[in-house]
Amino acid sequence: MIAQTNPLITAAAVTLAVIGSSMAGTSRMEMSPGQLSGVLYSVSAGTQTARNMAASMPKIGIAPDPTARRAVASGGGSPSRIRSHKRSKRQVPKAAEPLVPTVAAVAAADPAPVAVPAVAPPPAPKPTFPPTFAEIDDALRASSTVQAINFRIKKGGVSFRLTQVGRVGDRYVIRYAIANEESSPFFLSIVNVAAGGKPILSETAGTYSCPTGQEVYGVVHFSPAAVAGKNVVVELVQCGGEHRRFSLTADYAF
Repeated sequence: MIAQTNPLITAAAVTLAVIGSSMAGTSRMEMSPGQLSGVLYSVSAGTQTARNMAASMPKIGIAPDPTARRAVASGGGSPSRIRSHKRSKRQVPKAAEPLVPTVAAVAAADPAPVAVPAVAPPPAPKPTFPPTFAEIDDALRASSTVQAINFRIKKGGVSFRLTQVGRVGDRYVIRYAIANEESSPFFLSIVNVAAGGKPILSETAGTYSCPTGQEVYGVVHFSPAAVAGKNVVVELVQCGGEHRRFSLTADYAF
C-alpha cells in the first residue's frame, strides 16, 4: 500500500513527521517500544489520517518535473531515482594549453642579431728610440746622418772627447769617450748639454766608471727642437775626487 501512495501525500507526511518530532521533545522517550511517534501511518492504521492532514496543509509551489510525472503515472520507479538520472551535464572546460611560443613566433619577436665586425686592438706603439747604449750606438753607426768628429780635452790623466754625432729616430745623439791614465778609477757623475748657452733636457746611456788604463764610451741624446740653429756644448762632471768638469763644443750643424 505504501508503494502505491501518491508522492505528494508521502512528502506531506514526512514533513509533518519532522515537525512533530521536534515538538514532541521528551515525550517521545515515554512511548512504548515499537510505537511510531508523530503522524506517520502504517499498513494497519490506514492512510486516512495522513490524507486529512495533507489536505489542511498549504500547497507547495514546487511540482515534480514532467519526467517524474510520467514515470509515476506509468508506475515505473520512484521520482527521486529518475531525477537522479536527469542531472545536468556540466561541460568540463578543456585544460588551458600551455603558452609555449612556436619557433616562428620567437623568430618574429626576436630578430636575428646583427653581426658586428670584430675590431682588432691597435698595435702596441713601437719605441722610437733604443733603450740601451749598445742599441743606440749601433743605430747611430747605421744612420745616414752620422758624422765623425774628434774634439778632445784633457785634465790630469783623464781625457774626454766627442767621436760621433748624428740623428737616430726623433733624437740627436752624440757619442763620447773617456780615457783614464791615472792610478785610480775615474767616476762619472753626470753629462750636461747646453744649447745657445742654456741647459736643455738630455739623457745619457753608458758606463759611469772608467778603470785605470782603459777607455769607455757613452752617448747623450736630446730633442732636435731644443738645439735647432744653436751651438751645442757637452759637459762631463767628475764624481768625487776633484769634481773636474770637461766641456766640449760639438761642431755640427744642428
